[in-house]
Amino acid sequence: SITYSTNTAISSLANDANADAPTEGTMYTFTMPSSAITWSPATYLNTTTGITVVATPTVSTTYTATATLGACTKTDTVRVTLNDLDVTTSVANATCNAATDGVITATGTGGFAPYTYSINNVSYQSSNTFTVGAGTYTVYIKDATNCKDSITNVVVTQPTAVVAAVDASTNPVCNNDANGTITASATGGTGAHQFSIDGTTYQSTGSFSGLASGTYTVYAKDENNCVGTTTVSLINPAKPVVVATNNTPICDSLDVTLTATSGYVTYSWSGPGSITNSTDSVTTVSYPVANGDVYTVTITDALGCTNTATTTLSITPRVPASVNVTVFPSLEICSGTPITFTANPTNGGASPAYQWYLNGVEISGATSATYVDSNFVDADQVYVMMTSNANCASGSPAQSNISTVTITGLIFASVDSLVATNTTVCAGTPVTYTTYITGGGSNPSYEFFVNNTSVQNGSSSTYTYTPANGDEIYVIMTSSYGCAIGSPAQSSTVTMTVNVIPDAPTVTISGDTVFCNGGSVTLTSSYTGGNVWTGSVSGDALVVTTSGSYSVVYTSAEGCPSPASIPVTVVVNDNPVVSITGASTYCTNSSTLLTAD
Repeated sequence: SITYSTNTAISSLANDANADAPTEGTMYTFTMPSSAITWSPATYLNTTTGITVVATPTVSTTYTATATLGACTKTDTVRVTLNDLDVTTSVANATCNAATDGVITATGTGGFAPYTYSINNVSYQSSNTFTVGAGTYTVYIKDATNCKDSITNVVVTQPTAVVAAVDASTNPVCNNDANGTITASATGGTGAHQFSIDGTTYQSTGSFSGLASGTYTVYAKDENNCVGTTTVSLINPAKPVVVATNNTPICDSLDVTLTATSGYVTYSWSGPGSITNSTDSVTTVSYPVANGDVYTVTITDALGCTNTATTTLSITPRVPASVNVTVFPSLEICSGTPITFTANPTNGGASPAYQWYLNGVEISGATSATYVDSNFVDADQVYVMMTSNANCASGSPAQSNISTVTITGLIFASVDSLVATNTTVCAGTPVTYTTYITGGGSNPSYEFFVNNTSVQNGSSSTYTYTPANGDEIYVIMTSSYGCAIGSPAQSSTVTMTVNVIPDAPTVTISGDTVFCNGGSVTLTSSYTGGNVWTGSVSGDALVVTTSGSYSVVYTSAEGCPSPASIPVTVVVNDNPVVSITGASTYCTNSSTLLTAD
């Protein structure tokens, strides 16, 4: 018999060698009993003699071994069947760069079906197709006997990537316009390109127009719908800068000047009232205008871009400027006495200007708010002209009142009397004291004293307060004549008598305060004499016969009324009325029925 083995350690008797389906190129070793053995045919054998030979057939071959022992020979045969398993492939390349839609299709022949396939020699599948990306692959096949074959360098290609590019772009011309443009191109991919800026609607050219500002994604796709993208931003240009102003502060009754930023192609002003030169950057609104009026200017620049600006009027009312002059110590003076004239402006502004005049002639250097001089003669006249720097002042320069100086001769100052409205009063009664003087001048001062304490000092010749019993009041007058003899002069002293207010009377009630009509009750005051009851009834006692509230006020011998007593309430009820009905005449030995109601 013949045994064989392969490099896969398969061993069999000759009669079942065919069952093991050796593959092409496999080396076989045949072992015979030890004797003289020859092999035929010699094709694909490493030797034709010996117990063991190695066969490497490339086609199925039947080998004969002849054993010779003396004159005896014995032959045996073995059929070496070649397993001709093979695999071929076809390739569909990836449609897009980096896509994984390439397809390898493997086709198995020879061997023993069914076949399984793999591209990693680990995981096998019954399907003969593989979906892959671009690359170089080895495809493996395995038949039912686990014989394998493979094919290497199976190449799946991919097109170059579609690369979108923005060749040029223009921003919108004016703020919020929609006239920007994008020009795009593309390289790579397969065939001609189409372009889109929304990823949905494509066109054959890369030119897009009528675009507003914003960031756009530009899409480019090839014939395989492979897409490349890029982004571009269109900038929204700012509106041309324009500022509108007016000539604030605007005084009432004046025209208004409106001004807009210069340098633009066109201007158009609008608003209330009469506007002159409304197409210029500077225009005038004629009076009348109103506070809060709004004016709008619309400008156009060299690109045709427009913008607007507004300005609101703030009208300042006219304020009348005036000035009056106060004098110290007085306009009536002794010869040589200095007089200080002080200007008191109204609506003069922060820094009014002054010019003083004496008898209508401008006084050189007299330009401050005060003017002092001691060289006056009788009947000199002084006034000031004030020029206001307040906004919208009217009547400026303004002339003050004219102050006429009187130069006096010998003056005697005295307090002729200090007269009280009453020197005897009830407690709590205010009293006014009035001073009568001689030689006080036009602006004397008065200082009042109560019990030798100063209580009022100023230009008022009267003083009012509520005195206490025994208070002593006097006044000292200082003449405004600097040369007055006897100044300051003191009045005589007024001594006050202040009587107390009596307590409220107590009312004694004699009888009931609630009774029927025709009855009475007597109310008696706790004071004797000086009692006046409700209803102006005088007397120490009051007989009450009607309903009401009754109180009494007592006035003392000094004439001071007390508070009213606690009121007494009297209630007088109506008397009941009775009427009798029935026959008043009846017969002897009979009766009559009388009814009262």
